[in-house]
Amino acid sequence: MRAITKIRVKYSKKQDVRMMSHLDVISAVKNALDASGLPVCRRGAGKKICIAFGPPLPLGYTSCCELFDVEMLQRTEPEIVKQKLSEKMPPGFEIVSVYTVPVFSVPVDTAVNMAEYRILDMGDISGGDTKIKDFFSKKEYLIDRVTDKSVHTIDARPLVKEMNLNETGVSMMLRFGPKKTIKPDVLIQKVFSIGEELKASMKIERIAFYCETGDGALRSV
Repeated sequence: MRAITKIRVKYSKKQDVRMMSHLDVISAVKNALDASGLPVCRRGAGKKICIAFGPPLPLGYTSCCELFDVEMLQRTEPEIVKQKLSEKMPPGFEIVSVYTVPVFSVPVDTAVNMAEYRILDMGDISGGDTKIKDFFSKKEYLIDRVTDKSVHTIDARPLVKEMNLNETGVSMMLRFGPKKTIKPDVLIQKVFSIGEELKASMKIERIAFYCETGDGALRSV
């Protein structure tokens, strides 16, 4: 059946579920929607929920800004959606906000191209300001991105809009897109010359998504 409206949900993923995979998160959200009784739109032989998720959160990270869009068969007040979903989401997740977006808007995973992160528990980062200045002074900054199947060298410099040192750690804003992403922990390890043990112990939280326009302006999503 045709969707009447589309709801965008922002939710948090907390410390105790930070090791839950993206596929498991998708399953948890779909189960919550099934149990909520909300008039979600379904299509296909399997009657699958018409839902689109934002960019996956790397394993081990926490977040207060994860997103998904779900199509609805009836107009439903965002506050009702928030209440019913909050009652069914598993521990470790919290519905932050719910709002309506146009039915024919672009999928949420393509509506964003920048994310803001906060990195804590970095240990001694004396000289960090100098290392950040050195990073931004370079025209390119090559980093090997290692996966289970291959190693790709990427230029991280154009992917970093901001990187700032503060009293608690580092904040940064990273661009992303098809085949051009860099994980904050990988970037931090390279820029600050951090060992594997410290890298594994850092706390990283995704705190906001944005859409960066062609002229460099940012729009919250």
